[in-house]
Amino acid sequence: MVTAFMDMVGVLMVLPLLPFFVKDMGAGGLVVGMLVSSFSIAQLLMAPVWGRLSDHYGRRPVLVIAMTASGIAYVFLRSPTPSGCCS
Repeated sequence: MVTAFMDMVGVLMVLPLLPFFVKDMGAGGLVVGMLVSSFSIAQLLMAPVWGRLSDHYGRRPVLVIAMTASGIAYVFLRSPTPSGCCS
């Protein structure tokens, strides 16, 4: 339960700001919709894979790997863009 909460907190920090980021980069509403839907599609496709890994290796190691990967992704998401990009 805590793992799902932490994952959703990360997503819900980015989701409200996504339209502003996309607008600053010059894209439109279609891109926002595709980005939001890509998260749901990725969950749909990867849920069976994570389920099989969890059945094979146990729930705790799979959760640790998933949360570590999420943390690393959020660090990269937070890091500043290279100079000259998206200014």
